[in-house]
Amino acid sequence: MNGDFHAVPVPGSDRYVLFERAGFVALAERKENGFGRPGSAGILTEHGFAVLVWRGQQPMFVARNFEQPATPEQVESLRRFSAELEDHLRGAGASQ
Repeated sequence: MNGDFHAVPVPGSDRYVLFERAGFVALAERKENGFGRPGSAGILTEHGFAVLVWRGQQPMFVARNFEQPATPEQVESLRRFSAELEDHLRGAGASQ
């Protein structure tokens, strides 16, 4: 895999892989010839996976029993992570 993304096996699942870079994560399903599109990206916290949601004009990372305001830089970095991961997985093709 690309050195920018770290592929982490999901315990108990041969079907999914967790991709991480710079604190952002997303799951992708293994397919016969590579990977499917990644799921929603977010961050890992001590409370689990937190997704980006908007509360009015305020972006927030939200998980069960957890909310954290997201900075404009985090929002932009998360969007870039998502787009680049999708491009990366499309290019992975049959390499997996």
